[in-house]
Amino acid sequence: MQSIQKQTLSHQTIAKGFCGNTSLLLMFVILLNYQNMAMAFTRGSRTVQYGLIIKNQTNRVLDDVNVWACAPAMQSSGFHCCEELEALPPFEKIIDAIGNQVMLFHIDQLPPYGSKVVQIRAELSDSNNSASMDKPELFLKKEPFIESDHPDILGKAINLKGDTPLETAENIYKWVSENIQYSGYTQKARGALYALNNKKGDCTEFMYLFIALSRANNIPARGIGGYVVHGDAVLNPSQYHNWAEFYANGKWHIADPQRKQFMQTDADYIAMQILSDDENSFGSKGKRFWHSHEKEISVRMESGSPKSRAGYSDFSRVKEKPCSSCPD
Repeated sequence: MQSIQKQTLSHQTIAKGFCGNTSLLLMFVILLNYQNMAMAFTRGSRTVQYGLIIKNQTNRVLDDVNVWACAPAMQSSGFHCCEELEALPPFEKIIDAIGNQVMLFHIDQLPPYGSKVVQIRAELSDSNNSASMDKPELFLKKEPFIESDHPDILGKAINLKGDTPLETAENIYKWVSENIQYSGYTQKARGALYALNNKKGDCTEFMYLFIALSRANNIPARGIGGYVVHGDAVLNPSQYHNWAEFYANGKWHIADPQRKQFMQTDADYIAMQILSDDENSFGSKGKRFWHSHEKEISVRMESGSPKSRAGYSDFSRVKEKPCSSCPD
Protein backbone atom coordinates (compact mmCIF):
# COMPACT_ATOMS: atom_id res chain seq x y z
CA MET A 1 0.00 0.00 0.00
CA GLN A 2 2.81 2.39 0.93
CA SER A 3 4.55 1.51 -2.33
CA ILE A 4 1.45 2.42 -4.32
CA GLN A 5 1.11 5.68 -2.46
CA LYS A 6 4.77 6.53 -3.11
CA GLN A 7 4.35 5.83 -6.83
CA THR A 8 1.21 7.98 -6.94
CA LEU A 9 2.95 10.79 -5.10
CA SER A 10 5.91 10.52 -7.42
CA HIS A 11 3.67 10.77 -10.51
CA GLN A 12 1.83 13.76 -9.01
CA THR A 13 5.15 15.50 -8.28
CA ILE A 14 6.29 14.97 -11.87
CA ALA A 15 2.98 16.23 -13.23
CA LYS A 16 3.13 19.33 -11.04
CA GLY A 17 6.69 19.94 -12.18
CA PHE A 18 5.63 19.85 -15.83
CA CYS A 19 2.58 22.01 -15.23
CA GLY A 20 4.65 24.49 -13.29
CA ASN A 21 7.14 24.83 -16.07
CA THR A 22 5.37 25.55 -19.36
CA SER A 23 8.56 25.86 -21.37
CA LEU A 24 9.75 22.46 -20.22
CA LEU A 25 6.42 20.89 -21.16
CA LEU A 26 6.52 22.57 -24.55
CA MET A 27 10.06 21.31 -25.12
CA PHE A 28 8.96 17.79 -24.20
CA VAL A 29 6.08 17.90 -26.72
CA ILE A 30 8.36 19.25 -29.48
CA LEU A 31 10.96 16.56 -28.85
CA LEU A 32 8.25 13.89 -28.92
CA ASN A 33 6.96 15.23 -32.23
CA TYR A 34 10.45 15.28 -33.71
CA GLN A 35 10.91 11.69 -32.59
CA ASN A 36 7.68 10.64 -34.29
CA MET A 37 8.66 12.52 -37.45
CA ALA A 38 12.09 10.89 -37.45
CA MET A 39 10.52 7.44 -37.07
CA ALA A 40 8.14 8.16 -39.97
CA PHE A 41 11.04 9.40 -42.12
CA THR A 42 13.08 6.30 -41.28
CA ARG A 43 10.22 4.05 -42.29
CA GLY A 44 10.05 5.91 -45.59
CA SER A 45 6.40 5.12 -46.31
CA ARG A 46 4.83 6.58 -49.44
CA THR A 47 1.64 6.24 -51.44
CA VAL A 48 1.08 5.76 -55.17
CA GLN A 49 -2.27 5.87 -56.94
CA TYR A 50 -3.47 4.92 -60.39
CA GLY A 51 -6.69 4.08 -62.18
CA LEU A 52 -8.12 2.01 -65.01
CA ILE A 53 -11.09 2.60 -67.31
CA ILE A 54 -12.84 -0.60 -68.45
CA LYS A 55 -15.19 -0.08 -71.38
CA ASN A 56 -17.73 -2.34 -73.06
CA GLN A 57 -17.36 -1.70 -76.78
CA THR A 58 -20.47 -3.65 -77.80
CA ASN A 59 -24.23 -3.07 -77.75
CA ARG A 60 -24.71 -6.12 -75.52
CA VAL A 61 -24.55 -6.69 -71.77
CA LEU A 62 -21.32 -8.54 -70.94
CA ASP A 63 -21.39 -10.99 -68.05
CA ASP A 64 -18.53 -12.09 -65.80
CA VAL A 65 -15.85 -9.68 -66.97
CA ASN A 66 -12.42 -10.23 -65.40
CA VAL A 67 -9.56 -7.74 -65.43
CA TRP A 68 -6.11 -8.46 -64.04
CA ALA A 69 -3.93 -5.46 -63.15
CA CYS A 70 -0.36 -5.36 -61.86
CA ALA A 71 0.24 -3.94 -58.40
CA PRO A 72 3.64 -2.93 -57.00
CA ALA A 73 5.83 -6.01 -56.64
CA MET A 74 6.20 -7.64 -53.25
CA GLN A 75 9.91 -6.86 -53.06
CA SER A 76 12.52 -5.17 -55.20
CA SER A 77 15.34 -2.68 -54.79
CA GLY A 78 14.65 0.31 -52.55
CA PHE A 79 10.94 0.04 -51.80
CA HIS A 80 8.59 -2.88 -51.71
CA CYS A 81 4.89 -3.39 -51.47
CA CYS A 82 2.89 -3.70 -49.53
CA GLU A 83 1.81 -2.19 -46.26
CA GLU A 84 -1.59 -1.45 -47.79
CA LEU A 85 -3.17 -2.32 -51.12
CA GLU A 86 -6.62 -0.80 -51.58
CA ALA A 87 -9.07 -0.35 -54.42
CA LEU A 88 -12.57 0.24 -55.68
CA PRO A 89 -14.16 -2.06 -56.67
CA PRO A 90 -13.05 -4.87 -54.30
CA PHE A 91 -10.55 -7.33 -55.69
CA GLU A 92 -8.68 -10.57 -55.14
CA LYS A 93 -4.90 -10.47 -54.82
CA ILE A 94 -2.77 -13.15 -56.46
CA ILE A 95 0.99 -13.50 -55.96
CA ASP A 96 3.34 -15.54 -58.14
CA ALA A 97 6.53 -17.34 -57.12
CA ILE A 98 8.90 -14.44 -57.85
CA GLY A 99 6.97 -11.70 -56.06
CA ASN A 100 4.67 -10.24 -58.70
CA GLN A 101 1.31 -9.10 -57.37
CA VAL A 102 -1.80 -9.02 -59.53
CA MET A 103 -5.21 -7.65 -58.60
CA LEU A 104 -8.18 -9.52 -60.09
CA PHE A 105 -11.29 -7.39 -60.54
CA HIS A 106 -14.54 -9.22 -61.31
CA ILE A 107 -17.47 -7.34 -62.83
CA ASP A 108 -20.74 -9.27 -62.81
CA GLN A 109 -22.26 -7.23 -65.64
CA LEU A 110 -21.01 -4.45 -67.88
CA PRO A 111 -23.86 -2.67 -69.71
CA PRO A 112 -23.78 -1.89 -73.44
CA TYR A 113 -21.13 0.75 -74.15
CA GLY A 114 -20.80 1.14 -70.41
CA SER A 115 -17.62 1.91 -68.48
CA LYS A 116 -16.26 0.88 -65.11
CA VAL A 117 -13.68 2.91 -63.21
CA VAL A 118 -11.08 1.04 -61.17
CA GLN A 119 -9.16 3.05 -58.60
CA ILE A 120 -6.05 1.69 -56.87
CA ARG A 121 -3.86 2.93 -54.06
CA ALA A 122 -0.74 1.23 -52.70
CA GLU A 123 1.22 2.22 -49.62
CA LEU A 124 4.87 1.26 -49.92
CA SER A 125 7.37 1.00 -47.12
CA ASP A 126 11.15 1.10 -46.94
CA SER A 127 12.81 -2.29 -47.37
CA ASN A 128 16.25 -3.50 -46.38
CA ASN A 129 15.86 -5.87 -49.34
CA SER A 130 18.10 -8.60 -47.98
CA ALA A 131 15.96 -11.57 -49.00
CA SER A 132 17.63 -14.58 -50.57
CA MET A 133 16.64 -15.96 -53.96
CA ASP A 134 14.57 -19.11 -54.06
CA LYS A 135 15.27 -19.80 -57.75
CA PRO A 136 18.56 -18.18 -58.84
CA GLU A 137 18.55 -20.26 -62.03
CA LEU A 138 15.63 -18.14 -63.29
CA PHE A 139 17.93 -15.11 -63.39
CA LEU A 140 21.02 -16.78 -64.86
CA LYS A 141 19.68 -18.45 -68.00
CA LYS A 142 19.23 -17.17 -71.51
CA GLU A 143 15.78 -15.94 -72.54
CA PRO A 144 14.20 -14.36 -75.58
CA PHE A 145 15.91 -10.96 -76.00
CA ILE A 146 18.53 -11.95 -73.39
CA GLU A 147 21.05 -13.85 -75.53
CA SER A 148 23.56 -14.41 -72.74
CA ASP A 149 25.07 -17.47 -74.47
CA HIS A 150 25.80 -15.76 -77.79
CA PRO A 151 29.54 -15.53 -78.65
CA ASP A 152 29.37 -11.75 -79.08
CA ILE A 153 27.76 -11.31 -75.68
CA LEU A 154 30.20 -13.73 -74.04
CA GLY A 155 33.19 -11.96 -75.59
CA LYS A 156 32.12 -8.55 -74.32
CA ALA A 157 31.25 -10.03 -70.90
CA ILE A 158 34.79 -11.40 -70.46
CA ASN A 159 36.25 -7.96 -71.22
CA LEU A 160 34.09 -6.38 -68.52
CA LYS A 161 34.71 -8.94 -65.78
CA GLY A 162 36.07 -7.45 -62.53
CA ASP A 163 37.48 -8.91 -59.33
CA THR A 164 34.07 -9.10 -57.62
CA PRO A 165 30.46 -9.41 -58.85
CA LEU A 166 29.79 -5.83 -57.73
CA GLU A 167 32.81 -4.51 -59.66
CA THR A 168 31.77 -6.53 -62.71
CA ALA A 169 28.21 -5.17 -62.55
CA GLU A 170 29.53 -1.62 -62.35
CA ASN A 171 31.83 -2.23 -65.33
CA ILE A 172 28.86 -3.52 -67.34
CA TYR A 173 26.72 -0.57 -66.32
CA LYS A 174 29.39 1.95 -67.31
CA TRP A 175 30.02 0.33 -70.68
CA VAL A 176 26.32 0.09 -71.59
CA SER A 177 25.50 3.63 -70.42
CA GLU A 178 28.50 5.11 -72.31
CA ASN A 179 28.30 3.08 -75.53
CA ILE A 180 24.60 2.57 -76.26
CA GLN A 181 22.67 5.53 -77.65
CA TYR A 182 19.04 6.12 -76.72
CA SER A 183 17.03 5.99 -79.96
CA GLY A 184 13.60 6.84 -78.56
CA TYR A 185 10.70 4.56 -77.69
CA THR A 186 9.89 1.68 -80.01
CA GLN A 187 6.93 -0.63 -79.51
CA LYS A 188 8.79 -3.75 -80.59
CA ALA A 189 11.48 -5.21 -78.30
CA ARG A 190 14.76 -5.96 -80.11
CA GLY A 191 16.94 -7.41 -77.39
CA ALA A 192 20.46 -7.46 -76.01
CA LEU A 193 22.25 -8.68 -79.14
CA TYR A 194 20.62 -5.96 -81.25
CA ALA A 195 21.75 -3.32 -78.76
CA LEU A 196 25.29 -4.67 -78.71
CA ASN A 197 25.61 -4.84 -82.49
CA ASN A 198 23.82 -1.59 -83.31
CA LYS A 199 24.88 0.45 -80.27
CA LYS A 200 21.37 1.88 -79.85
CA GLY A 201 17.94 1.14 -78.44
CA ASP A 202 15.26 2.32 -76.03
CA CYS A 203 15.18 1.63 -72.28
CA THR A 204 14.24 -1.99 -72.97
CA GLU A 205 17.42 -2.63 -74.97
CA PHE A 206 19.57 -0.98 -72.29
CA MET A 207 17.92 -3.28 -69.75
CA TYR A 208 18.30 -6.45 -71.82
CA LEU A 209 21.95 -5.82 -72.63
CA PHE A 210 22.86 -5.19 -69.00
CA ILE A 211 21.06 -8.39 -67.99
CA ALA A 212 22.68 -10.50 -70.72
CA LEU A 213 26.21 -9.31 -69.89
CA SER A 214 25.59 -9.88 -66.17
CA ARG A 215 24.24 -13.38 -66.65
CA ALA A 216 27.16 -14.20 -68.95
CA ASN A 217 29.36 -13.34 -65.95
CA ASN A 218 27.26 -15.58 -63.68
CA ILE A 219 25.63 -12.62 -61.91
CA PRO A 220 21.86 -13.07 -61.38
CA ALA A 221 20.02 -10.22 -63.09
CA ARG A 222 16.42 -9.51 -64.01
CA GLY A 223 14.28 -7.00 -65.88
CA ILE A 224 11.84 -4.70 -64.16
CA GLY A 225 8.90 -2.71 -65.51
CA GLY A 226 7.53 0.20 -63.52
CA TYR A 227 7.78 3.90 -62.78
CA VAL A 228 10.41 6.34 -61.57
CA VAL A 229 8.66 8.90 -59.36
CA HIS A 230 9.56 10.88 -56.25
CA GLY A 231 7.47 10.79 -53.08
CA ASP A 232 3.71 10.28 -53.15
CA ALA A 233 2.52 10.16 -56.74
CA VAL A 234 -0.29 9.49 -59.19
CA LEU A 235 1.21 7.15 -61.78
CA ASN A 236 1.12 8.26 -65.41
CA PRO A 237 1.08 5.53 -68.10
CA SER A 238 3.37 7.58 -70.34
CA GLN A 239 6.10 7.36 -67.68
CA TYR A 240 6.35 3.56 -67.78
CA HIS A 241 9.99 2.51 -67.81
CA ASN A 242 12.22 -0.57 -67.89
CA TRP A 243 15.41 -1.06 -65.91
CA ALA A 244 17.55 -3.91 -64.57
CA GLU A 245 18.35 -5.32 -61.15
CA PHE A 246 21.32 -7.49 -60.27
CA TYR A 247 21.91 -9.64 -57.20
CA ALA A 248 25.09 -9.15 -55.17
CA ASN A 249 26.06 -9.26 -51.49
CA GLY A 250 22.73 -10.74 -50.50
CA LYS A 251 20.39 -8.19 -52.08
CA TRP A 252 19.03 -6.78 -55.32
CA HIS A 253 20.47 -3.52 -56.68
CA ILE A 254 19.19 -1.17 -59.36
CA ALA A 255 21.12 -0.64 -62.60
CA ASP A 256 19.49 1.76 -65.04
CA PRO A 257 22.07 2.55 -67.74
CA GLN A 258 19.54 4.42 -69.89
CA ARG A 259 18.92 6.95 -67.07
CA LYS A 260 22.52 6.64 -65.86
CA GLN A 261 21.62 5.44 -62.37
CA PHE A 262 23.64 2.76 -60.61
CA MET A 263 22.64 1.82 -57.04
CA GLN A 264 21.28 5.36 -56.59
CA THR A 265 17.84 6.93 -55.96
CA ASP A 266 16.45 3.43 -55.34
CA ALA A 267 13.50 4.91 -53.46
CA ASP A 268 12.22 6.56 -56.66
CA TYR A 269 11.89 3.24 -58.51
CA ILE A 270 8.47 1.58 -58.22
CA ALA A 271 8.61 -1.98 -59.58
CA MET A 272 5.26 -3.03 -61.02
CA GLN A 273 6.47 -6.17 -62.77
CA ILE A 274 9.42 -8.52 -62.37
CA LEU A 275 9.96 -9.85 -65.89
CA SER A 276 10.50 -13.55 -66.54
CA ASP A 277 9.86 -16.05 -69.31
CA ASP A 278 8.55 -18.57 -66.76
CA GLU A 279 5.03 -19.41 -67.94
CA ASN A 280 3.85 -19.60 -64.31
CA SER A 281 4.94 -16.02 -63.68
CA PHE A 282 2.84 -12.95 -64.37
CA GLY A 283 6.08 -11.37 -65.57
CA SER A 284 5.95 -13.54 -68.70
CA LYS A 285 2.98 -11.55 -70.00
CA GLY A 286 4.90 -8.31 -70.31
CA LYS A 287 1.66 -6.38 -69.80
CA ARG A 288 0.49 -3.99 -67.10
CA PHE A 289 -3.06 -5.37 -67.34
CA TRP A 290 -5.05 -7.92 -69.31
CA HIS A 291 -8.65 -9.06 -69.42
CA SER A 292 -11.32 -11.51 -70.54
CA HIS A 293 -13.66 -10.73 -73.46
CA GLU A 294 -10.62 -9.80 -75.55
CA LYS A 295 -12.47 -8.36 -78.55
CA GLU A 296 -15.39 -6.89 -76.63
CA ILE A 297 -13.87 -4.64 -73.99
CA SER A 298 -11.01 -2.18 -73.80
CA VAL A 299 -8.92 -1.30 -70.77
CA ARG A 300 -6.69 1.72 -70.46
CA MET A 301 -4.75 3.24 -67.63
CA GLU A 302 -5.74 6.74 -66.61
CA SER A 303 -3.10 9.47 -66.71
CA GLY A 304 -4.57 10.99 -63.55
CA SER A 305 -6.66 9.95 -60.58
CA PRO A 306 -10.23 9.21 -61.72
CA LYS A 307 -11.57 9.60 -58.17
CA SER A 308 -13.56 12.78 -58.73
CA ARG A 309 -15.14 11.49 -61.95
CA ALA A 310 -15.93 8.13 -60.40
CA GLY A 311 -17.81 9.70 -57.52
CA TYR A 312 -16.04 7.62 -54.92
CA SER A 313 -16.02 9.34 -51.54
CA ASP A 314 -13.52 7.14 -49.74
CA PHE A 315 -11.98 4.24 -51.63
CA SER A 316 -9.41 3.70 -48.89
CA ARG A 317 -12.00 1.84 -46.84
CA VAL A 318 -12.39 -0.87 -49.47
CA LYS A 319 -9.51 -3.30 -49.13
CA GLU A 320 -8.49 -6.54 -50.76
CA LYS A 321 -10.53 -9.69 -50.45
CA PRO A 322 -8.67 -12.41 -48.56
CA CYS A 323 -7.70 -15.34 -50.73
CA SER A 324 -5.66 -18.51 -50.45
CA SER A 325 -2.81 -16.97 -52.49
CA CYS A 326 -2.24 -14.10 -50.08
CA PRO A 327 0.39 -14.30 -47.37
CA ASP A 328 -0.65 -13.82 -43.77
